[in-house]
Amino acid sequence: MSAGLLWQVSSTAGDLERAMVDALGGRHLVTAGGAWVEAETVLQNKVVALYFAAARCAPSRDFTPLLRDFYVELVEQALPPAPLAVVLVSADRSAREMEDFMSQLPGGWLALPFYDPYRQEDPESGEQERGPRRPLQPELETVD
Repeated sequence: MSAGLLWQVSSTAGDLERAMVDALGGRHLVTAGGAWVEAETVLQNKVVALYFAAARCAPSRDFTPLLRDFYVELVEQALPPAPLAVVLVSADRSAREMEDFMSQLPGGWLALPFYDPYRQEDPESGEQERGPRRPLQPELETVD
């Protein structure tokens, strides 16, 4: 299967808002520069795209430049900029791998910290997996 977008659709806007609060409420995110920010503050009033990817994943390496160009055109170059935030949920094997991957991304992107337990949680069952999620293809899920 080729790399691409996976859009998760919920039945109502309320479902989407609850999904984001469940996923990121009370958590901190990290910027490309290493600063920690509160998710609820920085993501307020934005459409949030959760990007599940890894540097070692060939489909992620193929898809990331397309997503980066889309983001730059929509957010960094548009007037007014679109209220879009991309949050990387890394499936990298080490914090260093994740940092290297983030260095290739636009400066406005955020990430779930490498050691956040959510990275290793099965989103369907809520149970911990043995290692970081390893997507077969990059996934982008949006919640507004």
